[in-house]
Amino acid sequence: MYTCLICMDVFYEPVTLLCGHTYCFTCLYKLVQTSHKNQCPACFEHWKDWPRTNYVLGEIIRKEFPKRYKRGETEKQREAQQQRNELEQTIQKNKEHRVPILFQEMKLAAFLILIFLVVWNKYKNPSQY
Repeated sequence: MYTCLICMDVFYEPVTLLCGHTYCFTCLYKLVQTSHKNQCPACFEHWKDWPRTNYVLGEIIRKEFPKRYKRGETEKQREAQQQRNELEQTIQKNKEHRVPILFQEMKLAAFLILIFLVVWNKYKNPSQY
């Protein structure tokens, strides 16, 4: 019930996907980094945005399993902070690159509309050409 399906230990900084499955932040992050897929390992549902931390579940685990939680805290805390920093940098890079890509897509769409209008006018009024 309080066990991550990836590391098979008590959740540390649990994150819950939209499908309802929960994992340790570090475990899910490592899985995404190695598989290059935003996909739940249990049900294979894809997700777009990074899942949010499940603070309620995290507090329950801290109170119910203080020794096991403390054992993994120092190791996973270090990893989690490093991975959060990497994730924030990746998100920032994606935001910076999104505008030029969107602009290119808009130019392509405008070009296709222009071609469509020229072809439409040609077939609508064939005597003009």
